[in-house]
Amino acid sequence: MAKSGQGWHIQPKGSIQAKLLRSFAFQSAAVLALAFVSIMVLDWRRANLQLTEMENNIRAGLDAKGQNLSRNLSLVIRSLMEDNAIASIREIVDSLANQDSDIAYAAFMDAESRPWAFRSKVEYGRKADMREILSDSISIWASTSSMARSLKWRAAEGEIIEFAAPVYSGSESRGVVRVGLDTRSMRAALKEATEQVWQNRILTLGVFFAAAFSAFLLSLALSRLQAGRFTRPVLDLAASAKRIAGGDYSGEFSVRGEGEFALLAQVFETMRGKIQAYTHRLESLVAEKVRQIGDLLENVDQGLFTFNQDLNVNPDHSARAATVLRQENLAGRNLEEVLRMTPIQAGQFRDWVDVVFRDHARRRWSKLVMLAPMREMTLATEAGTQIIALDYRKILDADGRLGKIMVLAQDVTEKRALEMRLAEEKVRHESKVRI
Repeated sequence: MAKSGQGWHIQPKGSIQAKLLRSFAFQSAAVLALAFVSIMVLDWRRANLQLTEMENNIRAGLDAKGQNLSRNLSLVIRSLMEDNAIASIREIVDSLANQDSDIAYAAFMDAESRPWAFRSKVEYGRKADMREILSDSISIWASTSSMARSLKWRAAEGEIIEFAAPVYSGSESRGVVRVGLDTRSMRAALKEATEQVWQNRILTLGVFFAAAFSAFLLSLALSRLQAGRFTRPVLDLAASAKRIAGGDYSGEFSVRGEGEFALLAQVFETMRGKIQAYTHRLESLVAEKVRQIGDLLENVDQGLFTFNQDLNVNPDHSARAATVLRQENLAGRNLEEVLRMTPIQAGQFRDWVDVVFRDHARRRWSKLVMLAPMREMTLATEAGTQIIALDYRKILDADGRLGKIMVLAQDVTEKRALEMRLAEEKVRHESKVRI
């Protein structure tokens, strides 16, 4: 709140309505942030569960497929080995590897780890086609298989799942069938699913932000309306207080509804009524005092007026003052002009005034008045010389300091003439007595 030349004004950023709107904005932002984080966490968890479940299903499918292929190929090759049909074995292995896109390689190794057939779509099979004994770790693992099993390993193209199934002739192991399944199709499917998840996530976020922004704007409008209704009684109260501060007590104040504002309005209206009654009574008393002072100034037989330290005469003075001093208007005029001072007298009077304002609290006023340069003045009139006696009284302010000086100007011409006649009569009487 700031005060200007016309009254008090509430700064926009400090108003109750602005604070309510800021509080609503902060709370809405916090709620939207929590909702956003919750949605993101739940969506992330759901997507991860879906992708994990999808990967597990694909791996389970690949595992079942690899086991079926290796076992079936083991049965086919066992019958062909009894006929020593090497060409047929190689043809079956090549056909199986070429027809199925998921097969990275297919092979049959005899008991000495010699590949009778090896068809590979990955870098693994380059040396295998040369009919050399396979001595790598994967081949050694496969050659020791006494039952169907699988192994994961990583080639240059990616992860490979190899399924190995032994080929028995009677109770004797004649070799092992090896089928390597490529997981690139699984990775491609997971990548596509991940992209679809992100597209759905972006769509979800877009819908969330659109709905959240619309809800925020609607709530903001409703909050602004509600804040206006909430702060309107306060503004009405401030406007009424401003009118009272300006001196207008006539307007009644009331707030509709119930609650704290209604109670505050009732208390404020009671206060306004008491202030109005007290002000009217005070105004009546002041008017009466002013009238009495005015009557006194109008009827007093002495010329009364006051002046400040700068020797300027104040507006209030008795009606007799203008007649006694033979001035049409005393208000605002300088005391040097009113009392017809010479430059020397004016300088002395100013020095006396400075001493009076400085030492009035330490010295008796009667002694200070005796030092006044102007105790009497004479005016030349058509009827003769007019003698005016001047006396001074101090007027203190509310703090006990000398505020101004009152001048009592009285026409003593007749009194002085009478005193002179009495003096002359006294001299003649004394002369007669002596004679």
